[in-house]
Amino acid sequence: MPSERPLERVWTAYIITKDALQLSQRASVQRQRHLFEDLELLESAPRAAESALSAARERADEFVSLAMWAEFERSLIEFLEARTQSVRTSSPRLLWRRLGDHVTQGVEYWKSDDRLDILKGFVHPERVGQAKEVGKFRDWIAHKNPRRRPSRKVEPEDTYQLLSAILAVLDAARFRGYRRRARAREYLRTG
Repeated sequence: MPSERPLERVWTAYIITKDALQLSQRASVQRQRHLFEDLELLESAPRAAESALSAARERADEFVSLAMWAEFERSLIEFLEARTQSVRTSSPRLLWRRLGDHVTQGVEYWKSDDRLDILKGFVHPERVGQAKEVGKFRDWIAHKNPRRRPSRKVEPEDTYQLLSAILAVLDAARFRGYRRRARAREYLRTG
């Protein structure tokens, strides 16, 4: 995983955006139009500013879910690819190396649900199911296919909490594996 907290940048940008929109809405309600003078869209249609800001907030909520899912999915792919590295040294090496290569090349193209299903038992199954709901909501945001509506809207904060918790479990597992290997190396070195 390239970052220990891959969702943090996305979440921080969202909070800043949300706060800026809230300030703009407050200024609009208080009729402080001079604050919008340099803003092309809001200045040209001051009466529509409030509804435009409200719509922008809704889109920001959708976009942050989309961005968090992208970061989460990339981290999950990298985690699964890293897990296959250890099997490449198992015996018979040719078989396991080819299997590892196959998994590494393919994990990028697996369905999101298949990647998540692998985590069951490692991550609580209820959280896996919740992550699948986030994935469905992400698909809805990205494609707006009326035949594939999500069963419910997923709130940005809930998405952040859930995906961060799953990534924390993956990170802890990665760290445990590192500690085991370090202990084994120390044991081999000291005898």
